[in-house]
Amino acid sequence: MANRQCHQVVHRRGGVAARARRRVESGRPVSTWLPEFPDADKILLRHLLNHTSGIADYANEVFLAARPANGSHFTPDELLGFRDPKTLLFAPGLQAVYSNANYLLVGKIIEAVTGKAIVEVLRERLFLKLGLEHTSFAGVDPVPPDTVAHGYADLDGDLDDTLELPWTMG
Repeated sequence: MANRQCHQVVHRRGGVAARARRRVESGRPVSTWLPEFPDADKILLRHLLNHTSGIADYANEVFLAARPANGSHFTPDELLGFRDPKTLLFAPGLQAVYSNANYLLVGKIIEAVTGKAIVEVLRERLFLKLGLEHTSFAGVDPVPPDTVAHGYADLDGDLDDTLELPWTMG
């Protein structure tokens, strides 16, 4: 019997949170790293990490209608463009509402702090240190066929392969 390796495909959320908590003070405003983001002076890094920022999610009807069917992915800035940037849903820290935009912004903060792409940061500082040699990065690294279990999510009434979702979802 052939020895087959199983690849683990990682979506960003868990690794992003781990890196952000170790790298920067979570009580600092988002404007420290992303001054151009609307309301960045009111939102703390900790609000992004625990989904109390008030930032609307980009996974909405407009996003679902625009998703490419060919497996290509939107850039982080394109994803942020799908949310309603005019207003926060609530004042930061007052409620908890899940938003994929939170962890997308945390990834952008890590990139601003390190000067490296989030893929490189997680690979160098998490995957390799833990000996995860067969770990691919969803939406970025090629995934060897038939070596990974696929997950599925119902986003719009149809099951979508989570390996084909944007870089912070899944």
